[in-house]
Order: sequence, then structure tokens, then C-alpha cells
Amino acid sequence: MNRFAFSFPTTEMSLRVADDIFGIIIDAQNIERMERHRLKVIVSELFVNAYLHGNKADPAKYIDVVLEIDENEFVVIVKDRGDGLSREKVKALSHAVVDPQSEHGRGLGMMHRLGDKVDSFKDSDGRFCVRVAKKIKETNNKNGLVDLPAR
Repeated sequence: MNRFAFSFPTTEMSLRVADDIFGIIIDAQNIERMERHRLKVIVSELFVNAYLHGNKADPAKYIDVVLEIDENEFVVIVKDRGDGLSREKVKALSHAVVDPQSEHGRGLGMMHRLGDKVDSFKDSDGRFCVRVAKKIKETNNKNGLVDLPAR
């Protein structure tokens, strides 16, 4: 299993750097291209939610991210310094119908649609955590492209 752990200050620069770092790590895996895209969306959405809603863009607070990847599963855990949401609230938001034009309210629903299992909890330090696990499909190609059947 590959395990990567990061801690980022809640800054706009971290939004860009984190996306780049996570993209490089995910692209280096032997995973089908569209699957890699889905994983990037999951990590990005979780990070942005922690930035905006958890830490409320406070640069004095940090966002911790752990990626665990093996041949069968991808797990991301994002921890922020916010108050968090109850499990009931997370579940309600994940199933809420959201205006597609809205900039807010789509993240948790996307996590439930893209991931196989979504959990939220407080860690031993009282930080709010969201954990998303997704079964992954490996590709046999080095470039990550899927072979299409011959006609």
C-alpha cells in the first residue's frame, strides 16, 4: 500500500499546490484514466470543503490529507479544524437535491456518488474528518488508457 500524508495551511496557494500534488500522485497509479479523474474530483472536493466550510479560509488553520492507495482501493481522509457536521447532517446533505447552478451544497452528494463509502467523524484531537473509500480498477496499460475492443 502507498500512503501519502500532507498538512497544508488554509491559503489560496495551498488550493493550487494541493491539486497539483494530488494529481501527480493519482496519475502515477496504474488506474484507468476516467477512474483517475474521479479520484481527483473526490480529493479536490474534500479539500475545498475543508478550506471553505471547515477552516473558513483561516490561514492560521491547517488541512491534513492522507491518501492510501493499493491495487484494490483508494482512500482519502481530509481533516480540518472546523466544528464539523453530525453524521445525520452529512447524510442529509449527501442526499439533498441541490440547484446545479449553485456553487455550494454539491460536494457531499458528489462524494457519495463517486465514492463507495463516505464516513465523517472526529479524530482523537477533535478535528473533523471525512473519509472516502473507493474500489479502483487497474489498467494493464502503462499510459492508463483503456483498450477498446476491436471491431
